[in-house]
Amino acid sequence: MAEKTLTAPLAIIKIKDTKGILVSIGKMRNIRVTENIRRGRVTGLGEITPSELPALEWSGTVNIGQYAIKHSSTLAAMALDRKFDTVENFVKHLLFNEGVDISILQKVKTKIGNVSTPVAETDVVTETFANIQGFHLTSQGIDISEGQIGGRDATGEYLNPILFV
Repeated sequence: MAEKTLTAPLAIIKIKDTKGILVSIGKMRNIRVTENIRRGRVTGLGEITPSELPALEWSGTVNIGQYAIKHSSTLAAMALDRKFDTVENFVKHLLFNEGVDISILQKVKTKIGNVSTPVAETDVVTETFANIQGFHLTSQGIDISEGQIGGRDATGEYLNPILFV
């Protein structure tokens, strides 16, 4: 049985191509996922403590950082890039975008090593840890620092709670 360890996870952006097949279009530098549940308070007459806290609303947000590397793929341009030839095409993209999926992968050792024989790179595979479906961009920024690799940051919301695989 494989030993599962969530170390150095990879976050991969995937988008459906014209045939409906998910295609990887980019790798994230970092990712932070937050899910919030807004709850109501149910109290009775003459009571100040709630008797129930029912869930009223769920929301999920993602903050991602990506290296500012030029992607030649047109799929990357349609997912998170801002490479449009006209303002009208940018607006169309915002209005008709169906969102992208982000898959978080984990490294899994297929063979357990010991101190004298470390695990070889060929004994490590990646598998999907979690999927974020329907990510919609709400803000985007760039980061350029002296002596560092430039980055692009994005924040957005997604449609469904994460179900861990």
